[in-house]
Amino acid sequence: MNAKAPCNCSSQNKAMANRENMRRLASKAARMDQRIYVIIRKHDDTYTFEPIDAIGTNGDIIEYVHYL
Repeated sequence: MNAKAPCNCSSQNKAMANRENMRRLASKAARMDQRIYVIIRKHDDTYTFEPIDAIGTNGDIIEYVHYL
């Protein structure tokens, strides 16, 4: 019997849901503060967002979220 590796779909969906939630929250924060925010993927594969002029988290910038 050949055993297939389990599908990684659920973890990919969870990661995208987390990213979508960060995008939604960053968009709301950007509109409230009238600032540009960035979504950052940290090295442990979690996401965060911060104002563009106060980036303090190390990681890869994934997306810029504008307030307009």
